[in-house]
Amino acid sequence: TMILDDFIHVVDTLRFLAPGTVDHTTVRARIVDGLMHHVVLQLSGDGFTAIGMMNRLNGSTEEILEVSGQDTKRQVLNLADIVDHKGQPSVRRRGDWVPVARQRGIEACVHAFLDAVRRGETLSARDALATHELCERVVREAVEQTA
Repeated sequence: TMILDDFIHVVDTLRFLAPGTVDHTTVRARIVDGLMHHVVLQLSGDGFTAIGMMNRLNGSTEEILEVSGQDTKRQVLNLADIVDHKGQPSVRRRGDWVPVARQRGIEACVHAFLDAVRRGETLSARDALATHELCERVVREAVEQTA
């Protein structure tokens, strides 16, 4: 459940931030007694690398995303801090009282859906499906590494 409950947000954000087509995908994970301790997803393509990590056993639960390429680097830490490295690093932080549904993008998804319903527009699920398929691959490869 760690992947589909929590890491899916890291995966979706990595896909969104990737500045081009993903040509290579690498998964590293550690599962002990059926529990995933950590997972690392690396996506890369022409001129960029995107890395997402989640670790549950390093003293604190953390999520780290990093996308670099095209003379820039962006880090997202715990889906709260965004650090842009282009010249001098700049840090943007979400407010401490931001609801979880807003932090995780659920609120934006609901608003986009309701706006589409009001316009009579049918939305495509292709993008969400691509994220779920990538999460399935993460789970599959993590289990294969444990066997």
